[in-house]
This record gives sequence, C-alpha cells and structure tokens, in this order.
Amino acid sequence: MREALLSWLPWNIRVIVAIQQASPAWLDLIMRLITYLGSTYFFLVLLPVVYWMRPVPGMQLAVLVLASAYVNTAAKGLLAIERPFVVSGEVIGKVSASYYAFPSGHAQLAASTWPMLASIVRRRWFTALSVVLVVLIGISRVVLGVHYPQDVLVGWFLGLSIYLLHEALVEPVDGWVASRGLGTHLALAIVIPIALTLLLPLEETTTTTGALLGMGIGFALNARAGRFAPRGGPTQAIVRIAVGLVLVGVAYLVPTLLLGEPAQPWAALLLHLARYALVSLTGTLVAAWCFVRTGLAGPAGEHATA
Repeated sequence: MREALLSWLPWNIRVIVAIQQASPAWLDLIMRLITYLGSTYFFLVLLPVVYWMRPVPGMQLAVLVLASAYVNTAAKGLLAIERPFVVSGEVIGKVSASYYAFPSGHAQLAASTWPMLASIVRRRWFTALSVVLVVLIGISRVVLGVHYPQDVLVGWFLGLSIYLLHEALVEPVDGWVASRGLGTHLALAIVIPIALTLLLPLEETTTTTGALLGMGIGFALNARAGRFAPRGGPTQAIVRIAVGLVLVGVAYLVPTLLLGEPAQPWAALLLHLARYALVSLTGTLVAAWCFVRTGLAGPAGEHATA
C-alpha cells in the first residue's frame, strides 16, 4: 500500500502547487483559522466543555475523539509518508506540521467529531455547519501545503468510519461498563492508556493516551460520586466554562513549572503523558467537584436547565 501511495505523490504535488499558485493571501488566512477547528488541541479543549454541559454525551465524545486520534497516529507511523513540503521544494508549508502525512489527522478528526457534535446539538443549522466544516478543514490542509489530497480523502473515510463504528458500539459498551464496579472502571481507565502508550511511545500518542488516562479516571470517580448535573441558564453555563478553562489551564502549566523541561527523551515523554493526564483529570473530576460546590452544577438526577 505504501508503494502505491508513494507512486501517486507526483500527481498530488501538482494539485497542491496549482492550488497554492491560485490562492490569494486572504484565503490563506481563512484556511489557517479553519484548519484549527480540526486540530487535536482544539478538540482537547472542546471535550471538557461538552462534558461540562452534557456529561454523558461528553464522555462518549471523548472516547470517540481520542480513539480516532490514536488510530491516526498509528496509521501515520505505519505508512511513514513524508509531508509534501518535505518531498517537494515547490510546495510551501504555510503552517507548522510534524510527524508523517498520511492520513490527514485534521480531516479524520473532523469527520469523526463534527458529526457526533451535530447529533448532540440536533439542530439543522448546526448539522449543515458541521458538514461544511468537515469539507473545509480537509481542503485547508491541502491549501496550506501540509497534506496531499489523498491524505484528506482517506482521512475523511477513516474518520466517518470510526464515527459510525462508535455509534454502533456505544450503547452495548456503555451498558457493559455500567454493569461493572469502580474497580473495573479504574482498571480499564489505567491499563488501556498505558498499554497503548507502550505500544506506540511517541509524543503524539502520549497527548492522546495521557488525556484518555486522566479522563477515564475522572469519569470513573465521577460515576462513583453520582456525576453532576449542569444547572442554570446561559450565564451560569458561561461561568462554568470559564471556571473550568481556568482550572484546566493551571493544570497544564503546573508540571512544567514544578519539574521544568527534562533533558532525557523518556522523561520528556513521561512528563507529556502526565501533563495531559492531569489536564483531563482536572477537566473531569476537579471541575465537576468545583461546579457542585459553587452551585454551578447540582448532584446527579437533578434536572439540567443548561
């Protein structure tokens, strides 16, 4: 498969060069803004926000996004296709991009995540917006010179396939998990991310597995405590999001402030894992506790009004 993908690169490069030559500067600015809406870091910020508003769909969305991100990194490492601006001097890389190209992570995450967000919001205008964003995010990666058209097409296919698989499995899996106790929940929350990290020990994967570790523990302990129910109108929702983001921001900075940047690669990898585990644990467990204590959320079972 890798040989076939490499054989198609010249055609892909010609398409990118033609698009870049025809693209005005103002379009590049718009594409830079759009491309961020498909990035891992955007979704890592979005996940806790959705959880703070809708806890159960938020948990399901988190599993979907993190699973899709891990699959993407694994596929990139397996096929090892270099970025177009690395292969050809004619292509201009207009945003920073590391690791390999195929398949496009932005296109894949967009095709996984925005459809589920549309299923949560359940508004026609949002569904239409989600479709447009999935298409534009993929196109932006070609315009900005960081992906080949083939990366985007396969990214869309993989992302949508993972979303459909998630939709088929979410109810039976949730039912099985709900029937198990806290010990099983915590064991799964710890063992799965660690196993995935050992299987693919890269910075790109530790972002995902660290987030999965922290969120898994947070979800399990919140379930044990009865979770929480968002309350109040738009004002309380905005305050809840603001408080949560401050907590998450502090959690992101704490590991580096306390430990600095390690010189050894393995230590840097562990710190990266710990940072995202702490961030996601804060965004789930600590934030939920703060919301209940401050009246921004109530105990589980309370009618949510936000």
